[in-house]
Amino acid sequence: MGGTAGPGGPGGRHRRSRPSFSRDGWAKAWQSFAKQNPAAVPKVLATLAAREAELAGAREADAARLSRQAREARAAGSLAWLGEDLLLLALDAGRGSFGRIYGISYGLMGAELVRLAACGRIDIVDDQVVVRSPAPTGDADLDAALARIGEPTTSPWWVPRPGIISGYRGRLVATGVICIQRGSGKRWRITQAEARQRLDLIACSVGPVDLSQTAYAALVCALGLDRLLYPGGGRRAERDRLREIAAGHWTTSPARASDSADATAASVDASNGPDRAAIDAATLAAIHAAACTVFAALNQY
Repeated sequence: MGGTAGPGGPGGRHRRSRPSFSRDGWAKAWQSFAKQNPAAVPKVLATLAAREAELAGAREADAARLSRQAREARAAGSLAWLGEDLLLLALDAGRGSFGRIYGISYGLMGAELVRLAACGRIDIVDDQVVVRSPAPTGDADLDAALARIGEPTTSPWWVPRPGIISGYRGRLVATGVICIQRGSGKRWRITQAEARQRLDLIACSVGPVDLSQTAYAALVCALGLDRLLYPGGGRRAERDRLREIAAGHWTTSPARASDSADATAASVDASNGPDRAAIDAATLAAIHAAACTVFAALNQY
């Protein structure tokens, strides 16, 4: 037989609560405890001091984490996520399969071109990709793309290199971002939604965007993922917004190079390397070149 709900919950059971003391009440309670247990006072004080030091360390760690997150949020030039996010969007649009696997390989090459421009390695001159600095970036994919651009006898930069998709996919598997769905053959399940959330924020945004957001929107539209991810008349606003951004109508200057993960990894010497304005211009040109080339490659037949 069920009881009536009382102050303590179903059946009228009461929960035991902690005693509530004012500041003076706690002081009196401590004085009473110290008087009755003088030998225990040093141990209690040491425990309290250790706890205070632990809390201070936690506060410092939280402050450092928030500061790092703020820097990352400002680091619009940090594009290390670009290729992997495009691959995740392709999986999202394909409901767990790489239905546009050939197309996404072009998108990955386009993402690498943009990232190389963002870290001062390449520029676009007279519609040609030129190497500004052959120094390694520390990223195997970028270094492979840079080597291809620097060697005129190899295939053009936009021709997907063998194994490019498996390399990106392997990293996503290793970090647990995707996994095989049980009983689904070779369909993949996306365990983290950051890639789609990042795109949704751009598609639903208003006003100016930075270069990283422009690059994301431009490659998404070039791959035709905007139509797949935002289908129908009810999502026209998102598609139109992405296409306007892709066309460069809302682009502003990105964050400073000192906050850019790609620029930091590339270690471009500001004293003798290209300045930030030149890198921004090269990045914007690379975005346009990558998007146009990817779109042309997928629509040539």
